[in-house]
Parts: sequence; structure tokens; C-alpha cells
Amino acid sequence: MKRNTIYPSSLLALLLALAACTQDDAGLLPEGAENTPVVFTATGLTSAAASPASRATVDGDWLNVRTVAVKAGNEIKEYDVNASSADGYASAVLSSSGSPIYWKGKQELTVSAWWPYDKDNLVTIPPVVVQKDQSSLENFQNSDFIIADNQTVTPDNPLLRFSHRTALVRFVLTDYTDDGLKDVILFGLSSMNGNPTSIVSLPTDNNTYLALVPPQSIPQNQMMLLCTFDHGSFYYMLQSIPEWKAGEIYTYTVSLKGANPNNP
Repeated sequence: MKRNTIYPSSLLALLLALAACTQDDAGLLPEGAENTPVVFTATGLTSAAASPASRATVDGDWLNVRTVAVKAGNEIKEYDVNASSADGYASAVLSSSGSPIYWKGKQELTVSAWWPYDKDNLVTIPPVVVQKDQSSLENFQNSDFIIADNQTVTPDNPLLRFSHRTALVRFVLTDYTDDGLKDVILFGLSSMNGNPTSIVSLPTDNNTYLALVPPQSIPQNQMMLLCTFDHGSFYYMLQSIPEWKAGEIYTYTVSLKGANPNNP
């Protein structure tokens, strides 16, 4: 004869509470998270104005980043970037409709993500190698490298905070009226990893020029800015800063009044 045991409601509530505690102690995922795709929120791209200052992207938004490589454990996937207009594109949602990473029996994952990446070699994070001619916006943007390195995410907080792997060097030119300025070129850079030893900078508003450079030490009296005009060239020895660090901005105000009107 089959017997059914009927528990008082108070005892049944206690048994359910104990079962929930056992699930928490075992490290199980919240209900609905098991075997669901991991979707990330990406931040860290807000630019700063001070010099030097922390920064994370060229433009301070995610508009020019379309995809990233994401590594969680032994899995490496390509994720799409969907920037959010609600906060001026300072954040983005990273998701994959084709081949995502899944939550599998853990409440947290250790994740790295980066851009750019090699589609044929997702395992390796590429070295920082910038463009020699950054005078076009496309080449300037292609010299930008971002990463979120070994960060812990959970189903309740799948946040990845990215940072730059390059330094942004900014030149503000003063004391000149000649409209024949052609190029502003930074010389004396390290050639490590095959990087260019000189960079043609990007012209922007208000006589300002930008260059993205790999982190490096600055040799004393070797870093030089060359400004080429229709009628000749002027060079300027940059002030001594021991090191250009990743994710920071360095601004130089260059008076061409005191520049040397000769080629180096």
C-alpha cells in the first residue's frame, strides 16, 4: 500500500529554504542562467581632458568598434559590439548570436577581451603595432588597441571594463600664421615589435595634432616634432618625460616661434 506523507506548511517552508541554501553553498547558478549565452556590458571608453590623464578610447565611445575577441577559460569567441545611444555610446552590449560562450555550472567567469584581433589566430593577443601615417582618421583609429584583461564577471554583473594599450600624444601648435602647414611628424620612437620610428599625426581642430604610440621610455633629447610647411621645415625638441604609459594622454604645447627652421 502506497503511503503519502503530508507535511505541515511551516515544515514545508523550512525544507524549501534548506534546499535553496544547499544550492547556494554548492555554487549553482541563479535560476535561468544555466546553459544560457553570456552577454556582457562593456565600459571604460570615456575620454579625459587632463594631461597626462587616464583614457580608454580614441573618441571616448564604442562607435568605431564592431567586434571583439572574448576568452573565458579555454573558449575564445568573436562577439558583436552594440553601442548604446542612451549614454552617448559610452557603453556597449557584447553578444554573439552564432557561437556564444555559455554559463556552465559556475557563478563567475574569468574573462579577457580585446580588439583588434587576428581572425585566424584568436588564441594570441596581438602586439601593439601602430600605423606610421596616422594623418587619416581610418589609420588613426586602426592604431587603437583596447583590452579587458582577466576580469571576473557573474550572471548578476557581467561587466567588462576596457582600457587602452596605447598612449595618446597631443600637440597644440601656437605662434604661427602660415597656412602652408603640411605635416606634423613625431620622430625618435621605439621600433620594438616592428613599430614605426616616426608617425605622421592626425590634424584636428584648433591647431591640434594627435598620435597614438605604443608605451615606451623616452630617451633624453631624442624625441622631436617636425612641422613641414610649403616653404620649409621646423623641428622642436620635446620636453623630457621619462615614459609614455598605456591609457594616458600627454599634451605638448609647441610654440613655433622658438622652433629651429632647419631640417634635422
